[in-house]
Amino acid sequence: MPAPDPAQPASTVAEPADAIARVPEAAIQDAWVRGLFDPRALATTGGETVEILDRGVLNTDSGPDVTGARLRIGGLLWAGDVEIHTTSAAWEAHGHHDDPAYNRVVLHVVLAADRRTGLLRRQEGSALPELVLLPHLHDSLRSILRAFYLVPHTAPNCSARWGEVPEDVRRRWVEALGVERLRQRAAALGRAYGATPDLDRLLIARAFRALGYEANADAFETLAGRVDLGALRQQPGPEILDALRASAGMADDGLFADGPPLPAPMRPEAWKRGGRPA
Repeated sequence: MPAPDPAQPASTVAEPADAIARVPEAAIQDAWVRGLFDPRALATTGGETVEILDRGVLNTDSGPDVTGARLRIGGLLWAGDVEIHTTSAAWEAHGHHDDPAYNRVVLHVVLAADRRTGLLRRQEGSALPELVLLPHLHDSLRSILRAFYLVPHTAPNCSARWGEVPEDVRRRWVEALGVERLRQRAAALGRAYGATPDLDRLLIARAFRALGYEANADAFETLAGRVDLGALRQQPGPEILDALRASAGMADDGLFADGPPLPAPMRPEAWKRGGRPA
């Protein structure tokens, strides 16, 4: 008997197509991150074995769904992101094939195969390995969805009863926690200054990091460390902005050849779309 084609899982016979389409991606992401499937005998739609060393962590910000995954695909070790969809066509429908931020995706996990399965590519042109998850689920899709909707995965949220706490108690808690947060931040700055006693560079780096918010904090801090502050400050304001944009990889640095010397531009995938600032 020939081996089953992983791109066309036989178990989909028991799961109507319309039911597959209604499964929320969040439920599939939950199944992957929590490991609600048999990790043995996993294979891509191209027939390469998939060994999971680390499933990664769910990304609650912009960009790929799961970050920090470590997988051995076809005997080759990969470290990067995992993107999860109901079917393969969503990769292109969501524009990921044109987005360099998704070039770090090492595996595309889909619940069920469709006509685009096995044909997807990243923005830089390389083929995207895919894994169909449905045949490997521990329980039926109905059971997994029921658990996803009915069983809480986090501690109860007490914000709804915050109003029941006396106002003076709330105020004291907020003030105490605020002071503790400032102390932690000050201690972290002190350690950073002790390691590299350059106050000017430290303050610029932290200011840039704050500008990036959570999504682009690392990228902004990297940008701050790539520029020559002394040379940059000799330029007019508009040229400083242009130089920073060029170094960030957001403009053609050839346009600013008369300004201060700049390092090679940052790669586009360093910046996450959808976060603040735009």
